[in-house]
Amino acid sequence: FGGLWRARLSILTFLQVLVFCNLFLVQSNKSVVADIRKLLLKLLQDEQLEVREMAGTTLSGFLQCGLIALDKELQVHFNKLCRTKLPKRKTLTDAAVQEVHSAQALVQRHAGVLGLSACVLSYPYDVPAWMPQLLLE
Repeated sequence: FGGLWRARLSILTFLQVLVFCNLFLVQSNKSVVADIRKLLLKLLQDEQLEVREMAGTTLSGFLQCGLIALDKELQVHFNKLCRTKLPKRKTLTDAAVQEVHSAQALVQRHAGVLGLSACVLSYPYDVPAWMPQLLLE
């Protein structure tokens, strides 16, 4: 995607409009849905905070409308990202290496939190059977 984070942010805004205006056409094409899912999962781990937050909002909307299925695989993926260990400050000796590892781990953990948040927000009026266990883990 390159270093243009505003372009990635605009892609997400455009994707929301495109999908919601053509929901039935997009839903009927499974390869497009798979590509959208892959894109959102990648953008949830973007280095720019604004892009990650918009990817979480977009994912929540797509989960709520049923475009992307909230399956066990997706829940496990987000749980795994949430459990990313953040390196302790004293374990890494070189400050530059420490900063890079810490930033990558923080982005992964934040992606997991945003993903789980999108899962919870996609069901605003009820509590599905999987939700309490997901929140406890």
